[in-house]
Amino acid sequence: MKTFLSVPVAILGCILASGCALEEAFEPSPDNTRYHFLGEANAPTGTDPEGPSILITSSNITDVLNRQHIVTMAGQNELSYSLDNVWGERLRDGLERRVREELARNLNTNRVESLGKTSAFEADVTLGYFIDSLIGSLGDSVILKASWWLEYGDERHFESSQFSQSIQGSDYSAYVAAVQLLIQDWVKVMSDKISKIDP
Repeated sequence: MKTFLSVPVAILGCILASGCALEEAFEPSPDNTRYHFLGEANAPTGTDPEGPSILITSSNITDVLNRQHIVTMAGQNELSYSLDNVWGERLRDGLERRVREELARNLNTNRVESLGKTSAFEADVTLGYFIDSLIGSLGDSVILKASWWLEYGDERHFESSQFSQSIQGSDYSAYVAAVQLLIQDWVKVMSDKISKIDP
């Protein structure tokens, strides 16, 4: 009788033990993802309703960078992306938002809009850009290369810019901070050009 009863008891013990093991195996691992945004959540912008009106009609970035994961250089001809450090919004959208905010701040105007996000908007200047490169190595530097144009007075004026920014740290937060400084430098050049346009 003892031998007969010990078999189901042993089987029950195995089931309980395996159940605990399965529960541990399927327990969700902690999410270590860090979401990075360009600029402040509520960045101050210009307030003058009589300032120049600017319409961004084209904003593009090379496809290899316009992804959720932050892309960096891992070697001379090698790219890397982080699984745990991602953009909190599409990089193209974040860049366009920062360009609008910096233009508004630099030119003290509250009339900076993007095509498709506004209606009945008469612009003094239209602007478009393509970011060819915005990449670097952690702990080293980031380079921004951009082609852009301004259109006013029935003429389109083409420009190009290149900037480099050292990264003050070896983590992704420092990398994103360097990217933000590059955007500020680049938009400052655009703002200076726009400020010299005769109304």
